[in-house]
Amino acid sequence: MKFSMTAAGLVLGAALVVGAATPPAFQVSPAHAKDWWPYTVDVWPGLEMRQRRKLVEYEPLAKASKKWNLCVSVPRMNNPFWDAINYGLVSECRRVGVRMELFDAGGYTEEANQATQIRACVDGGADAVIVAGISPDGLNPLVSELRAKGIPVINMANEVLSEEISAKSLVSFGERAWYLAEYLVKRHPEGTEKVKVAWLPDAGEPGWVFSQHFNEEIAHGAIEVVEPGGAINVGPIEDIVANHPDLRYIAGNPLFAHGAIRHLTEIGRLGEIKVLTYDTPPSVYQAIKDGEMLAATTDSPTIQARVAVDQAVRLLEGEDFLLHVGPYHYMVDTDNLNTTDRSALLAPEGFVPVFKVE
Repeated sequence: MKFSMTAAGLVLGAALVVGAATPPAFQVSPAHAKDWWPYTVDVWPGLEMRQRRKLVEYEPLAKASKKWNLCVSVPRMNNPFWDAINYGLVSECRRVGVRMELFDAGGYTEEANQATQIRACVDGGADAVIVAGISPDGLNPLVSELRAKGIPVINMANEVLSEEISAKSLVSFGERAWYLAEYLVKRHPEGTEKVKVAWLPDAGEPGWVFSQHFNEEIAHGAIEVVEPGGAINVGPIEDIVANHPDLRYIAGNPLFAHGAIRHLTEIGRLGEIKVLTYDTPPSVYQAIKDGEMLAATTDSPTIQARVAVDQAVRLLEGEDFLLHVGPYHYMVDTDNLNTTDRSALLAPEGFVPVFKVE
């Protein structure tokens, strides 16, 4: 197999280190043409996230040379994120002319079932596997088994940490909160009058990861974070607003963001206090469109799926491919919503998941 770090196109920015260092302090917009490409992506030189990366304009192959059989496995198909992933997979498979069968493992407790489904799919003639992992390392033995059989394994959306993965199409999900913080810092840079922000992330480990990224960047602005301090346990939104009459922003997960919109509307303070979130499901997209929410981060899930299909075809056909790709995060807000390609973020309205492409 050939490997190229330049095949996708133009390098747009300097490299960076993920994790300890910060992502780039500039905004890149996605394609708005009829085709989904070129699309601005981060490219890593290896499978690890904590490596220097660069920005590239990604372009896929025009067509596959034959009807390859792709097996796709996801943890579940029960929310807008996986609908968007499904839409991207189905659309790209149809565009390039390959077959696909998608399997829903049944949830995040069903790793054994996920492995069983993948093995059955490969035994049925799959040429390559695209997998969103249930855990970071639970599928490592299966990845080794498949690679020993000469089956490429492309990791999409949920990271699998095996060193035998053939390619990755995914992002560092915690960076969604970094970009949200960067957005606020640009509005209130260091040296200007300080503003108060209530920070309401997810509970548990996801919230801890989001908070690490958020706090790292928010410290560079004229911003005081008033909730939740060092803990991830937050009080009722009503109490937060009442306790901080000079609050300017509420930022956090979509559930809290929608709760904030409802409460602020009831007390007549929506707009005076602005709401942001680090995810863009359909309800958030609509809230931005309606002027109820200021902004939200997107990691372009349909593009993650499209790139995974392109990586699989390139690997099967011996074409140049990019080892580790992730759509560049950006903020969707009331200013750019009308020029944002909705199909890069979400499945179309009324879309019904498709489990087989012939």
